[in-house]
Amino acid sequence: MREAPRWWRHRSLRARVLWPLSLLYRLFFVLHRAWGRWRRARLPVPVVVVGNLTVGGSGKTPVVAALARALAATGVRVGIISRGYGRQRGGVRLVTGNDPLADGDEPTLLTQTTGLPVAVGADRSAAAALLLTRSPAPQVIVADDGLQHHRLPRVAEVVIVDPQQLGNGWLLPAGPLREPLARLGEASAVLVRGAANDSAARNWVGQWVAGEKIPPTWALAIEPVGLVPLAAWRQSGGSKGNWLPLGLLAARPVAAVAGIAAPERFFATLAALGAQVIPYPFPDHHPFRQEDLPPVPLGGWRLFTAKDAVKCAQWAGPHDFVLIVEARLPESLIALVRSLGGSATP
Repeated sequence: MREAPRWWRHRSLRARVLWPLSLLYRLFFVLHRAWGRWRRARLPVPVVVVGNLTVGGSGKTPVVAALARALAATGVRVGIISRGYGRQRGGVRLVTGNDPLADGDEPTLLTQTTGLPVAVGADRSAAAALLLTRSPAPQVIVADDGLQHHRLPRVAEVVIVDPQQLGNGWLLPAGPLREPLARLGEASAVLVRGAANDSAARNWVGQWVAGEKIPPTWALAIEPVGLVPLAAWRQSGGSKGNWLPLGLLAARPVAAVAGIAAPERFFATLAALGAQVIPYPFPDHHPFRQEDLPPVPLGGWRLFTAKDAVKCAQWAGPHDFVLIVEARLPESLIALVRSLGGSATP
């Protein structure tokens, strides 16, 4: 996925020229959703979809990991499905956890960090069906993205919205929205990234949906929690026992490598932790080669996102580290998802 065009940030001349096409996109989307729901697959277990309304990242994968781990901690058998964007093999397959080129970086990351079974495929219903052939089969499936994959049945939709990623607020192709913001009113739950607190998050959502339609809403924080040597990544998958303190970044020069949708957020996080950041942004889902990696700064480190670590661990040196981030999910959200899951009981 390429970086979002800068002109999406404003209602620029180019965006205004494309705005009429947004009306056609909206009509097509309504028809596509109706067609998908008419042909919706049937699955014997509940599916919880975690998605967003915009092109690009909003923090879905950390939320999926946190939600899946929380559900598994209650004794429920959990599986995860994902599209596997950017992978070099088609079809539907179970993720091995050691082949990000074949399985995709995010599915590989989810496998390594949760220890749960993951299946990938553009047809998310087929991926779920494949996951259910495992023994023992999952009792609930969490979908990483898939909000707009309307053939996929779901008992709950957890929608993540990042106000900083909304740009000019227009639909594709004039802006970054895949669905109108009013769609938030149909969600089972909404997480607003960067909101000061839950009340502020609810007030923000209330701007876009009718008051009586505001779904359960919380502020979402995705925070750095530790550092892991890149050389240990494949063995540890970022397990907590191997974390180093974030204070090691203070005043340290770091070559920050980020092949994610919003690399500037990664750089800003490192700077807030006191690092002297030398930014190296790459396109989202970049298929790294060893020659892509920048030199280690004098007296410093190379630092990777977890999403990039799954692709770059094979070239790890003694000064390469990974920043671990986690989504903080409220217990009330976990309880809500479990209640909507119905039959998903241990």
